[in-house]
Amino acid sequence: MHDELEILEELVKNNLTAFKPNVILEKEAYEKIKEVISNETDRIKKAFVKKAFSWKKEKQVEFYIQYHQEVVVNLIDHVLEHIGPKAIGSIYKISELKNRLNLCKIIYQSLEHLLNYIERHFSKYFNQDAKSPESYRYIVHRDIKQKVPDIRYKLESKQADKRLLSIAFSPLDDFVEGVHRKEVSYRKLIYLKKLLNELTDHARSDLENDKLDLQLCIALCYLNFNTNKFYRFCTKEITRNIHEQESLSEQIEKLAYFLKLNNQIQVKPGFSWHPKARSFQEQLSEWISEELYYLEKRKQLFSTSNSIEVQKDFKFKTDLSVPQLAFYLKLMMETGVIKNKNALEVIRFTSGIVQTKHTENVSWGSLRTKYYQPERHAVEVIKGVVIEFLNQIRKGRY
Repeated sequence: MHDELEILEELVKNNLTAFKPNVILEKEAYEKIKEVISNETDRIKKAFVKKAFSWKKEKQVEFYIQYHQEVVVNLIDHVLEHIGPKAIGSIYKISELKNRLNLCKIIYQSLEHLLNYIERHFSKYFNQDAKSPESYRYIVHRDIKQKVPDIRYKLESKQADKRLLSIAFSPLDDFVEGVHRKEVSYRKLIYLKKLLNELTDHARSDLENDKLDLQLCIALCYLNFNTNKFYRFCTKEITRNIHEQESLSEQIEKLAYFLKLNNQIQVKPGFSWHPKARSFQEQLSEWISEELYYLEKRKQLFSTSNSIEVQKDFKFKTDLSVPQLAFYLKLMMETGVIKNKNALEVIRFTSGIVQTKHTENVSWGSLRTKYYQPERHAVEVIKGVVIEFLNQIRKGRY
């Protein structure tokens, strides 16, 4: 594998060390090094494009890009050893002095430019899980350390649940304290910055108490905050809410609301705290569905003699499929055509009196699932049915 950064690497690891920190370089030598850095940066970018398009195998391109990504990061860290942590804050400020510090800043900016170029133009191959440059870690660390105390104070003053705040801030606190410092990847830094932004937005909002807690939970779900602590917190809170209901029907209705709320939350694509773990939304949806199934079975066992008995020898027949019937039922519930408040009872009753095109005995569990998670094709079919209703009315036959 040809190393495109060979000249810059030689400059960083050998040439820079030849200059003493406080010695002023001759103008001609200083400008020549600047020119080499600039020319090499442009040449390397062109080489990346040329090589990437010359290979037909994806694996070759991926290896080539990720190899150079790693080399650039290592060189950036090497340059930072010359600059020192105190100068990172002014790394984009270059003075008129022609010394080693300013040369280091120039080459740092060029290397960072190359890294950003790889990330933008070869995003498909860019390794988000690779180690990030120490400068990136330092900048994010400084930003989080400065902002977290104020954000936490504002959220606590709005009476947000302290347990929830402890869970939400734990990745930020661990990062500030240096936990797993050597394992900080691009993905982790991006996540931490986004988490900080979300908490900042909620600290500035007018929400308080339970409303604030709910929106914080929705925000963490949006970020796919798939930690065990957050999962346990949410399941305990839902359980507490269920136990506050007086009847099985109310408990089932409350669970159905939580299932709907969870399923309707938009989740940021390709985002998660634990990339290899299942999404938080999926885990919570599965848990709620299991609880729903258990309570519904309990209700069936304890159903009274006053329950509506359906004639087993008669059923409405329809050409609609189960997903289409479920969405049609959902429309009638949500538009108020059906006035019953308990959607699960309506679904259960409907499953017993309807025979679809391909299913003689409709499973109420299947109908329930399609009711809460409508299929796109089913929505399109029902649109056509509604349009046909309108066409029939317009013909003036009634």
